[in-house]
Amino acid sequence: SGNVVFDVRPGIYTGFTINTIPNVGLFDTITFQAENKDSSSVQIIGSILLNSASNLTFRSLTIRPVNGQITTCLTLNKPDKIWFTNCRIEKTDSVNFNPNDALLSIAFDWSGSTKSVKFSKSVISAAKYTIRINGKYGKIDFEYDSIYGTIRDDYGYPVKNFLYNTMYFTDGYMSVSYTHLAGDSQMTLP
Repeated sequence: SGNVVFDVRPGIYTGFTINTIPNVGLFDTITFQAENKDSSSVQIIGSILLNSASNLTFRSLTIRPVNGQITTCLTLNKPDKIWFTNCRIEKTDSVNFNPNDALLSIAFDWSGSTKSVKFSKSVISAAKYTIRINGKYGKIDFEYDSIYGTIRDDYGYPVKNFLYNTMYFTDGYMSVSYTHLAGDSQMTLP
C-alpha cells in the first residue's frame, strides 16, 4: 500500500528469489539499497531470481556469483519496471558460465504488453557470457553503464537502448549499430 525502502546494512548476504509480489500498485515501488549508499559495503553472493516481479529498484549493491559458479547469477524472468542503479554486477573469478547461462539473464514474455528493465550508472562485468537476452516483449535501457564481456541476444526482439555507456565486448552475438549522440560515448568492439 505505497512505496517501501529496505536499507541493507553492510555485510555479505546469500542469493534469494522474489516472485510476483501481491498488492503492488501500478506506481508503488520497492527499493533495496545499501544503507550507507556504498555498493562495496553490501555484497550479495550466489544466485538471485526475480520471477515475474515488478516495480523493484536495487541501488548501490554488489551482486556476484559464488567462486566457481557456472549457472546464471542474476535471472530476470518476465520482469517489469526493474531498475538497477549504482550497482556492481560482476564475476571476479576466471571460471566461465555454462554456454546457456550468463552473469545476467533477462527473459521477457513472448506475448502480452511490453515490459521494461533499466540499468544506470552500474558495472556489469564477466569475461564471457556476461548478458543473455531472450523473449520478445521487452525494453532494456542501459544508461551511463560500464559493460565488459559479451552480450548474447538470442532473437533480437527486445528493444535495447544504450546511452552514454562504456562497452568492451570480448565476443558476442549481438549486432551493434552505433550512433554518436551529443556528449561523450565510447564503444570498443573486437
